[in-house]
Amino acid sequence: MYLMYNFQLGWLSKIMMDHVYKGILDSLENFIVVVDTDAKIVFSNKAWKKLAQELGVTESFDWRNKNYFDCAVMLQQENTAFVKQCEQQIMQLSEGMQDAFVIDCEKSTLEGKVWLSVSGSIVRLDHKQYIVLSHANIVDRKKYLEKIEKLTLIDNVTGLANAKKFKSFYRNEWKRSMRSSSEVALLIAELDTKDISDEQRTLVAKVFSSHARRACDFAGILKKGQFALVLGQITTTACDSAAKSISEDVAALNLMTSSGKAINIHIGISSSTPTLIDTPEMLFNAVDLALQKSKGSQQTRVTNHCPTIKLKEAFVLKLH
Repeated sequence: MYLMYNFQLGWLSKIMMDHVYKGILDSLENFIVVVDTDAKIVFSNKAWKKLAQELGVTESFDWRNKNYFDCAVMLQQENTAFVKQCEQQIMQLSEGMQDAFVIDCEKSTLEGKVWLSVSGSIVRLDHKQYIVLSHANIVDRKKYLEKIEKLTLIDNVTGLANAKKFKSFYRNEWKRSMRSSSEVALLIAELDTKDISDEQRTLVAKVFSSHARRACDFAGILKKGQFALVLGQITTTACDSAAKSISEDVAALNLMTSSGKAINIHIGISSSTPTLIDTPEMLFNAVDLALQKSKGSQQTRVTNHCPTIKLKEAFVLKLH
């Protein structure tokens, strides 16, 4: 498709100055602009003019001989980062450093209705160089990708963030805590049985969600029956209190297995004020060790483990 598109651009470039074929350019859905090496617009099709009108540019505005980058800033709501990137790509085209490029606008235009992908190709006509810029509205593709991303980051049963999303937030909160020299706490809990329904898992998930009240708090599910909670800017005492509250809330659900056995939850907690020599794995492993100790009990239990204590038998959990 890319080769076909480049062929089409080459063919269009040869006929772009012919009045007979300008109707073909005007019939294309893509927003076509042709500029010279000074970035002055020498041609724009009807789709481009229609786009401009929708974005508030007056119908009588004449694009010819206008600087493309000045117009791009106007169309992209002062999106100078996009314009700068496009300007660099066009310069590389003009200097023969590349034959074509494709870039996406970094943010949508008015009310998110338009999201542009810009394809550029250099052409030669009458011993002069021109650049054909084709702008495609990819808002539908963006929405689709966002939907796919959401599906890959959310547990489809409980609605909590999955392990990938949770660990990403945890790493960011660790870095933020390092910059601000503030304490960050981590809590990992696990139900003592796999005999649990999706409805019961969802109830437990709601308990964890209810304890993620601030922007620096985040709840997630690491695997079936294992839940996690990041609590930013919190002391060890407050983290212990939150863990006990979660334990009580889960116990209040009176969860039972299909055989009528009570379901308990085991919780491991720890907190740390990150320094430059610390790693996020350090706290994560400390909490995992605390969880393993907690699981040694036959009843619901909250266990704290100091991340500065290094045990030789401890294995390293990699955060992916």
